Amino acid sequence: MIENFRTGLLWNLFMGAREVRKGLSMLGFDSVPTCTDGGSQT
Repeated sequence: MIENFRTGLLWNLFMGAREVRKGLSMLGFDSVPTCTDGGSQT
């Protein structure tokens, strides 16, 4: 956990897998986070 927090290595390796990206896409997740409320944080 510390390595992923410090460098993001594990997350980047996980998200680099074609199968993971395809599965997330099939579930409706976008690759780029979007904000639907215009960016306001209330």
